[in-house]
Amino acid sequence: MSLFPNDHLVQRFARCYMKHGRFGKALAIIDSAFQILKTNHEVQEPVRFFYEAVQNAKPLVETKPLNIGSKRVPQPRAVGPKRQEGLALRFIARAVYDKRRVGRKNSDHKLAAELVALHKKEGAARKMRDDKHKLAEANRAYVR
Repeated sequence: MSLFPNDHLVQRFARCYMKHGRFGKALAIIDSAFQILKTNHEVQEPVRFFYEAVQNAKPLVETKPLNIGSKRVPQPRAVGPKRQEGLALRFIARAVYDKRRVGRKNSDHKLAAELVALHKKEGAARKMRDDKHKLAEANRAYVR
């Protein structure tokens, strides 16, 4: 049972993070990561810490394909707030899954480590965000 059942962002992340419909297991991993943040990293409010980490992973621009003649070129566009949040949650989930394939630590430890790295504006999810920004910057000529 989740310690934060009414928090919409934690619920949304659990839905992004779960595999094969195991929502309870995803919530258990998130709760365990929050406990690790409290004990090992001296975080008083892990939900606020999570919100700040998500804020640091939100992309501001992305590229959409645009047909110019017979070519498809990526066109940079601003991202809306809901899509920013969704992309940030997916970046975090993907970063944790990629870390999970390497090493011996459990998913909860890797999620806590990724949240700490995001809080410092580092980590794999932040790199995904920065890569989106670089791609949009490189294709600035196609803005209409």
